[in-house]
Amino acid sequence: MRSFIFTALVFAACAPCFAGPLEEGKSAYDRRDFAKALQIWLPLAEGGDAEAQDRVALLFEKGEGVPKEEAKAVVWFRKSAEQGNADAEANLGGMYFLGSGGLPRDMAQALIWMRKAADQGNVQMQDALGSYYSAASLIGGKTDPDQAIYWWTKAAENGSAPSMRRLGTAYSAGQLVPKNEAVAISWFQKAADKGDAAAEMTLGVAYAQGSGVPKDPKLALVWLQKASDQGGLLKGMADTYIAQIKKANP
Repeated sequence: MRSFIFTALVFAACAPCFAGPLEEGKSAYDRRDFAKALQIWLPLAEGGDAEAQDRVALLFEKGEGVPKEEAKAVVWFRKSAEQGNADAEANLGGMYFLGSGGLPRDMAQALIWMRKAADQGNVQMQDALGSYYSAASLIGGKTDPDQAIYWWTKAAENGSAPSMRRLGTAYSAGQLVPKNEAVAISWFQKAADKGDAAAEMTLGVAYAQGSGVPKDPKLALVWLQKASDQGGLLKGMADTYIAQIKKANP
């Protein structure tokens, strides 16, 4: 038993010794030693490691440890994305979406890469696709309610509070989907439970007004206070509602 415990302690103490170069690069990056991170990652990237390629691309995109060169970032993002790295697919899609890094603004290419990342479970891209398809006509695309709800639902199922809130808003307003207050409240509740300030605010107002839920000033105050406590743009509005509810329910 002593031998087993000793061996376990040795392995625990020496865990950093067994970290691979990629992890060593991450440790250097976390220490903000970007030059060291590049020194470690670049040979890996040149050797074909997809994750290292994505990380080298980010260094060039942000100008960390190297001069900011978005064109080089694109090269490395593409190498990584073509190997199926979801983060690189998302980054490349974003650059096509914005027309950055010397790339033309190309929505067709942007959607191809965003979808590849989303299909692999990239929550940010799932949420972004939902938002794109909900209002694509505003930027020259084709709005697709089914695709919007599909991707927001995917993102929500993967824990995205903003997508939960967006689904709540869609069902509450009857936009993209038939109006359904019960479903709307359920999504707002899920987003609020995850700390989404806008959902907390919406839920508080719903309880204050009895909109889609029984009127309940106490629950209204709970959710409005949570929204207020987060500060930001919603704080003033939440505080106004709180004052009104307290005045009406002394």
